[in-house]
Order: sequence, then C-alpha cells, then structure tokens
Amino acid sequence: MPKPKIINARSKELGMIHIGKQQLGLDDAGYRDMLFALTGKRSAAEIGDAGRSKVLEHMVASGAKLNWNKRWAKKLADEKQPLVGKIRALLLHLGNLSDSYADGISRRMYKVDRFEWLAPRQLIGIVTALTKQLDKVRAGAVKKDAA
Repeated sequence: MPKPKIINARSKELGMIHIGKQQLGLDDAGYRDMLFALTGKRSAAEIGDAGRSKVLEHMVASGAKLNWNKRWAKKLADEKQPLVGKIRALLLHLGNLSDSYADGISRRMYKVDRFEWLAPRQLIGIVTALTKQLDKVRAGAVKKDAA
C-alpha cells in the first residue's frame, strides 16, 4: 500500500510556483533565471519561506492567476519563527548540534527532509522530541554527578 503524501505549506507553494510558471509560459531557462534574479537560487526546492513568497508575489504581479494569499503566507511564517528558534536553542543545549540533527528527526517523524519546512503543529512535535532528549541528557548527567 503506498504511503499517504504529506501536504504542507511548502508543498502547496512549490506547486503554485510551477503552476505560475506554466501560466506565464516560461521555458526552463527563463524560469531559472527569474528564480535566480529574485532569490539567488536556481531551483524552487532550495528557496526558503520568504523566497517562495517573493517568487509568488512576482508571478501574481506578472499576471499569473494563483490562489495564493500573501497574508496567509506571512502569518504561517510568523507562527513558525518562534518554534524554529526554540528548536535551534534546544539543539544548542544538547551539545551544539547542527540543524541536520533536527532534519533527521523531521524525516523520521514526518517524512519531510528539513524541519524548517514543517507546519507549526509538526514543529511542536520536534520541540517535544528534543525536550525529551534534553531531559534524558540532564538525567544522565545528574546520575553521573551523584556517583
């Protein structure tokens, strides 16, 4: 049985970018040049939240008919920012771990390659997992000090 596809805000935005590419009649070279001019990246998959918003704004201004709401995208990014900061703080407390540690948790829990791409509810799951890990580390440190 195939795995269900998880659709998050990133997936929806990437889909809308590709729909906009078709509506504007951009060939691959022109599309990649536009992405590079707007974001400094040549692939939509490499663009962060703010970059995707910028590309979508540009496409709508250029005449693409997309069902995209700038306020919704900003609200979602604003909701995610404190959680992303909390995850990075927990990684720091766990021994200055890199973002790739949280990315691994994201892949195991949600089948999404980067934790920044998760929805706020999913980010709370990553925070919970890292908090439990920190509790285990602290409990192990307390036992070693008591001996």
